[in-house]
Amino acid sequence: LKKYDLTYTGYIVLLALEEHETLNIKTLGKRVFLDSGTLTPLLKKLEKKELVTRKREEDDERNLKVALTQKGIDTRYEISDISKEVFSGLDVSFEDAKTIKSILSKFIVDNFSKE
Repeated sequence: LKKYDLTYTGYIVLLALEEHETLNIKTLGKRVFLDSGTLTPLLKKLEKKELVTRKREEDDERNLKVALTQKGIDTRYEISDISKEVFSGLDVSFEDAKTIKSILSKFIVDNFSKE
């Protein structure tokens, strides 16, 4: 992630947005287990790096929508390919690797996501 100047939490946000294309900030926060106080500065950093866009709804300016840019999509796929290479060298099943990744993701977000 250092190569991309991303934190693990930033990468988790890219993963969540890729799957769901456009999310409002509240839904995104629930999906990645972050409150708006933590998520907002992170999204500003990702926007500055041109990985995401943030846009307020015209009919309700309180509703902020977040989406990946093409650069964000490309970055997400590049990092995912590297992760697959790392896991392919391990002697664990694909299902076990997914379980390990899920547990580690939750652990990191819960304990180290204070940006």
